[in-house]
Amino acid sequence: MRTWDSASRLAAGLGALVLLGANTRAAGLNAAFDKDGLSALTWQSDELLTGGRVELADLKVAGGDAPAGAFDRRGPDFDAAHHTVENDYNWGKIRITYRPVADGLMMDVEVTNSSTRPLTHVAFTALKFQFPQTPKGVDWEKRYLISNDNPDEIPLIMAEWAGGKLAFCRDDAGPGPLSIGLQPLGDKPYGLIIGFGKEPILPRATRRASVSIRLGDPTTPTKSLTGDISVAFAKKHPSTLVWKDRRPIGSAFLSTSVAGYKNNPRGWLLDPEMDVTTPAGRVIFKTKMMAYADSVVAHCKQMDAQGVIVWDLEGQEMPHATSYIADPRMLSKVAPEMEAIADAFMKKFSDAGLRTGLTIRPTKVTKADKGRPGWMQADVKDQVAEIDAKLKYAEKRWGCTLFYVDSNVDFVKDPNDGHVTGDPAMVAAGFKLLAQHHPNALLMPEHKTAAYWASVAPYSEFRLGYNGTPSIVRDAYPTAFSVMQVVDGPDLKSPEAVSTLTAAVKNGDILLFRPWWDDPQSADIQTILKQALGGAVQ
Repeated sequence: MRTWDSASRLAAGLGALVLLGANTRAAGLNAAFDKDGLSALTWQSDELLTGGRVELADLKVAGGDAPAGAFDRRGPDFDAAHHTVENDYNWGKIRITYRPVADGLMMDVEVTNSSTRPLTHVAFTALKFQFPQTPKGVDWEKRYLISNDNPDEIPLIMAEWAGGKLAFCRDDAGPGPLSIGLQPLGDKPYGLIIGFGKEPILPRATRRASVSIRLGDPTTPTKSLTGDISVAFAKKHPSTLVWKDRRPIGSAFLSTSVAGYKNNPRGWLLDPEMDVTTPAGRVIFKTKMMAYADSVVAHCKQMDAQGVIVWDLEGQEMPHATSYIADPRMLSKVAPEMEAIADAFMKKFSDAGLRTGLTIRPTKVTKADKGRPGWMQADVKDQVAEIDAKLKYAEKRWGCTLFYVDSNVDFVKDPNDGHVTGDPAMVAAGFKLLAQHHPNALLMPEHKTAAYWASVAPYSEFRLGYNGTPSIVRDAYPTAFSVMQVVDGPDLKSPEAVSTLTAAVKNGDILLFRPWWDDPQSADIQTILKQALGGAVQ
């Protein structure tokens, strides 16, 4: 086993964070090698590596199947002088050179295609990691494949645990897309997956990329560890969002999904006795809705809210995934009883000086398939145009400026195998264009990539483990913020919740609350706001 020694460290100019020998490994970072390549990576007293042998995970070749024996490796050959490991295959080779850098370890990766056909996808496990505890964050807790090959995402993956912080970063700017990810391999280990796809590697060509492993103490600011990556990302996706008002927003729900109420099919006010099928019943419906609006106004004023989003103006007659119609243009067809009173209902809020808003979706509402009653959501070719038309309608009719964008996923076809999947979110350029066309509106999409924060304020939920705008995003966009639903989750009186949400508000995040009743959690939210803002909500 070979370790970097003091002479190597000084020659490399590693700075304050050094790679130490095995006898002093508790003081910092230790990297060691054997015939397979990297064999140990110890941070403080925590051994993070369980294996350094390269393992080919996937190979796709244009025009047919991968050649027989494509996964059979010759080697590896390790060059101890240069810390380079080379794995040969019958189609080409994978080569990794490890070199020390100021805050960790750099991996210069090369994939060479020596076959006669383009390689459309090459993925391999470069290293296997373990952590003393499950790292913080929603993705880690749910043990998803944590990956990054989306140009709208900051090219890094952060792991934080009690003993330190580790970041995997793509340090070069190309050429070609690169996927880096951590794949759960069992109870504890994660495989560091590196993949070249989307752009084929042509015969006799070599694709190169540099990936760094950066380590710091638990108190190390992410900006000092990965700030260069975030800043470079922000230059590619410059910030355009300006929204100074960070007061809370009320989220008003009017209905319940598929309650099965015979005479109240849209589930208004969760009232099984309500009847919207008769003239007399619709009079009562209007009276109750106006009283509901008055209650929302009163509670928004009590919270010093900037506005209210009516989450389900069209009611909820159809089951998931239709649920929210989220198209105000369809109101007369899907909920005629609300169409008749909608202008007066929404005017209650604007007359009170509140911003108004709605839920919208990038899909088109159509009649359900033959043999099924009601309505359904259908995909459209131009999601931006669909959203734009809904925004224009709501802005013109009710002066709306707050929009929760539900289900903003984009379905794409894999060019290699034709498989259709849903990307986590629409491309950020679409929301940037929408924000430019609607400069007075705040868009709050359900799904997001890092580039979204350049032009919109993504939606999140505290109960799902989201604790505010990620630090790596704020490193890229210091004024970025999220809109976070904080009810129906952890106890807002708990010290942990107070601390977390106070920090989020101090960083500019906006909290959502339930404004139609005397919700005890509203008082908890007020306490958090006052603590974060020193007694002032705005």
